[in-house]
Amino acid sequence: MANIDELKDYIESLFSFAEAISSDHRDRAVDDILRFCAYIIAADNKLSPKEVNLLSELTGMQINPEDFVKFIQLQNWSVFENSVPMILQWLMIADKQEGKGFERSRTIDFLGFLVQLGEAVAEADGIDKSEMERIQNYIVYLLDEVKVQLNDGIAKENKSKSANTDEGKTKDQNKPKPPKADNPPKQTGQKTETPKPKPAAPQPAKKASGAVSIPTTGPTTKLDFWQAFKPYIDQMRHTEFSKVKIKDDDCLDAKPTVIVGVYNSILMRVSKNLLRLELYIDTETEAGNLQILDYIKAKIKVPSALKGRIEYERKEGRRAQRVCVSFPGFELTNRSCWGKYITEIMSVADDFFDAVEAPMRELISGS
Repeated sequence: MANIDELKDYIESLFSFAEAISSDHRDRAVDDILRFCAYIIAADNKLSPKEVNLLSELTGMQINPEDFVKFIQLQNWSVFENSVPMILQWLMIADKQEGKGFERSRTIDFLGFLVQLGEAVAEADGIDKSEMERIQNYIVYLLDEVKVQLNDGIAKENKSKSANTDEGKTKDQNKPKPPKADNPPKQTGQKTETPKPKPAAPQPAKKASGAVSIPTTGPTTKLDFWQAFKPYIDQMRHTEFSKVKIKDDDCLDAKPTVIVGVYNSILMRVSKNLLRLELYIDTETEAGNLQILDYIKAKIKVPSALKGRIEYERKEGRRAQRVCVSFPGFELTNRSCWGKYITEIMSVADDFFDAVEAPMRELISGS
């Protein structure tokens, strides 16, 4: 059985870790924890008073049952099951910066924590097989993603171990074992405990300053434009964009952030000669998407640089809805304008995504 006090301590350490980056990052860490708990609760399609009380105790928030049910209904779980929480991405960044090996990382501690958090939620109203299966499957997925993200560090560590002691072992035997729901990872020589790292916050990337300079000669495909844009995208506070694979495509869609099924996006409309920053709202229902858009429009605090520029594309009869800022006059085939448009976008991108995400956090928290 999970130790609730230790879970609370670890959750608070995660929130402090995120807040050291920025206050917005703490909000997103809270969202990640609540969404994971909602994922486990949704397995048996019911929210019990014991589960509500547990979430309130763990997070220090007053969870409103009706609002939390709405939060669950807004999620697209098939997308969630293939998404890495932002808090885990930040922990991986910190591990990379400090050169930590996989087995001694904050990352593996976090996976162990998720196992025990999932167990605590499942145990709150009696363990259901479907809840335990969700925990197991999601942790296995995250472990695979972690190995991809931390591939360099893991490869070096395993190569060193293999050269010294494990020449006769198979590749599968050398893989780190995924933590199981009934057997969370142990620290060497110690009894099983909820991991309690004291993470040092990775330094947030600085915003690009000054005009962007792009060579005015060269190929002018969509892929070429995104490759020219990529070094500046990697400097955004919204680090989810740095994970996007550059393709010969119209848009860069980051993985869901505050609400599963809602994406931050940077895109081009070549036929309309424009670039856009966009919040793309596509949860499972049109009604849910309209509710999110209307709430954002009513509650958004528009940054001064974006006054009068934010568009709300509300269309009944169409499932997906959009909130966006457009940059007209862009010509993909004219490289001499690329630097200008990248400069303009970078000057407001983080502020736009911060502004549209804040009302969504209010919506799902019921505040």
